[in-house]
Amino acid sequence: KPWFQPLAKHYDLVFLKDFRRELEGVNTNFYGMIDQLVASRGRTFFGCYHSTFSGFIFRMRGYHSQKERTEGWERGALHNSFYYTGKNEKRAYEKYEPVHSPVYSREFPTSWRDIDKGIDELWIDP
Repeated sequence: KPWFQPLAKHYDLVFLKDFRRELEGVNTNFYGMIDQLVASRGRTFFGCYHSTFSGFIFRMRGYHSQKERTEGWERGALHNSFYYTGKNEKRAYEKYEPVHSPVYSREFPTSWRDIDKGIDELWIDP
């Protein structure tokens, strides 16, 4: 995999095929979900802004941050979670941001920080 050679000089890389024995008998249709679970537990994650695949990884990272009370958890912030995109979106998860368009392709801290609150707790009267 020549594309990964520059990374391999600095990191210990593993690929799905390295886990053939562990995945024996697992339906290959589940491989994408397994990738998401693994990526959600990574120290750092870069995702694509309009990807629902990346979006769910960000959401799971948010769930983990709440349960483990990682730095910024009370604000819904996700550290070491980035978009590889423009400067405005790259660090979107470092601060709490209300839901706004486009809503279908990305996640918002409300998904993990406020999941157990009722609408009356979330409503702010202007």
